[in-house]
Amino acid sequence: MRRAVLYYRAKPDKKIPIGLLVFDGKRYSFEYDESALNNLEASRLIDILPFNRQNITYSDKLFPFFSRRLPDKKRKDYHAILDRFGIRNNAELELLLVNNGRLPTDNFEIAEIK
Repeated sequence: MRRAVLYYRAKPDKKIPIGLLVFDGKRYSFEYDESALNNLEASRLIDILPFNRQNITYSDKLFPFFSRRLPDKKRKDYHAILDRFGIRNNAELELLLVNNGRLPTDNFEIAEIK
């Protein structure tokens, strides 16, 4: 089982935990962090995210919110990226975790819980 926390970087030195992404080997789940639901700043972010506020959300595929944080498979250097990180079998979760899911357009990032 792989688990990762979705954070929001409110400031360079301040990360707010938003929720937990879990992959059990067959399907993904996402659940909001209880403290985020009770935090005014985080609660505003939760309102724009595509997950159910009250329940765990499940999917057989990596959620679009996370998959859009991966390099496009049509990139010429896509396989070179996988090779650089030692990722085999096009493992989306592995790739998400090695790049922390960062995008230049927002302040979210993902960190694996080991």
